[in-house]
Amino acid sequence: MRVNFPMQKGLERGWARIAMLCLTAPIVLVCLTSNERSHAQQEPNRQLVQTGTANANAGKRIALVIGNGAYTSAPPLRNPPNDARDMAATLRALGFDVTNGINVNQREMKRLIREFGQKLRSGGSGLFYYAGHGVQSKGRNYLIPVDADIQSEVEAEDAGVDVSLVLGYMDEAQNGLNIVILDACRNNPFARSFRSASDGLAQVDAPTGTLIAYATAPGRVASDGTGQNGLYTSELLKQMRVPGLSATEMFMRVRAEVMKQTGNKQVPWEASSLVGSFYFAAGASDPTTPVTEGRVDAAAFELSYWETIKNSQNGDDFKAYLEKYPNGQFAALAKNRISSLKSTESKAASDSSATELAFWDSIKNSTNAEDFRSYLRKYPEGTFSELARNRLTRFDEAERESKARLDVDAIAKETKSFRSSWGLKMALTSVFYQGTLKVFPNRIEFIFDGDKSFKAGQVMPIECSTLTAAVLDKSTIREVEMSNNKFRFNFSSSADAAGAFGAIREVCKKR
Repeated sequence: MRVNFPMQKGLERGWARIAMLCLTAPIVLVCLTSNERSHAQQEPNRQLVQTGTANANAGKRIALVIGNGAYTSAPPLRNPPNDARDMAATLRALGFDVTNGINVNQREMKRLIREFGQKLRSGGSGLFYYAGHGVQSKGRNYLIPVDADIQSEVEAEDAGVDVSLVLGYMDEAQNGLNIVILDACRNNPFARSFRSASDGLAQVDAPTGTLIAYATAPGRVASDGTGQNGLYTSELLKQMRVPGLSATEMFMRVRAEVMKQTGNKQVPWEASSLVGSFYFAAGASDPTTPVTEGRVDAAAFELSYWETIKNSQNGDDFKAYLEKYPNGQFAALAKNRISSLKSTESKAASDSSATELAFWDSIKNSTNAEDFRSYLRKYPEGTFSELARNRLTRFDEAERESKARLDVDAIAKETKSFRSSWGLKMALTSVFYQGTLKVFPNRIEFIFDGDKSFKAGQVMPIECSTLTAAVLDKSTIREVEMSNNKFRFNFSSSADAAGAFGAIREVCKKR
């Protein structure tokens, strides 16, 4: 129920009437202190006060529930999708208008948050629930969409969704009351990429009229749970259904139970600036009446769960329903939906197979390697992927052979041969061996004709280091330093000697 506080002349008379209502009306109002009264005059739209009566809870209640677990570049989480489905069903049973998203990417998350903010502008109470990976960076908290690929800390802002986006839309809406629940305090899956990695989430101040609840204390890590739900959310689901509990009392009960089950290792935390009281489940108007659990009808809860998933295109949602309600009133429908989705998937697979076959038929006789690369890009694990890879291997081998032949031909064209003799000239005697000096683009060799000392075709490599002091002298290249001796090449003409000397200089200059 929204209480509008008079701002005009006669303020005291207006407050007197409200005081009388507090005493006489059957609807129980929370009466404000003088300090709260002053604050209410400053922000009258953020002072929603709700009691445990049926009428008070008839106000508009809007919720956005998101659970991410099927991450592509981070460790997958089993519980968050279950947590989100159960939370959405519970909130529907408690009178909330719920929008929910399971395993959503960044674009979809931001769209859901934007539409949630727009709904809040019409007034009422808002609740945002998120389960999944979350990280903090430089004091800001980021919720992680399933498609996020964060390689460094600076990318958290670009790939994640800042919690302040949700708080900003809530603050802009100026509706009565907002609750933000973050079950996202798990280990940072990208910690190795963060320079200042911190576990858990950072504490954020709650805007006026807002309660922010964390699965554990700021900077600490929460358990993902071993059952159907995470530990924190499982306790939330229990306590939300208890009639007559204010939100503050409800979160206190959750904290006490989680601490008990974890030996005080996990301590749920809230930052609150609520003014007034909010009740998830309506209770008796008499505050002395003891409250009991289970006031939320089990059939209504199951119906809410079914409403959450009935339009889903994911068979896992219906399998989760059957696990929870194996004999539920919608069990037959759930089984039919699973069969229908399997049939649709089978037909899609069949259509895909026909498309793949047509693609392969169009390229199977191709002589262009790029056609087979295109097939593998489109069908990396396709029926003909092995054949395509074999074809590419043959293309690659043929290409390498062709390149090798081209290289041999190019080398042959650039190789220069000079008939000459190689030997040692001394004062009393000279020893020379006939052969061919070959100057390749990348090496120099002397190939012997063959005699008593060297076999025909025997190759003697000539290193450029042996030619450092070599000089051209008419038809001779002399001063070739090898094995501490100075050898020389004799040519049949000065032109051949000059040609060989020039070719040698060119090769050795490149090396």
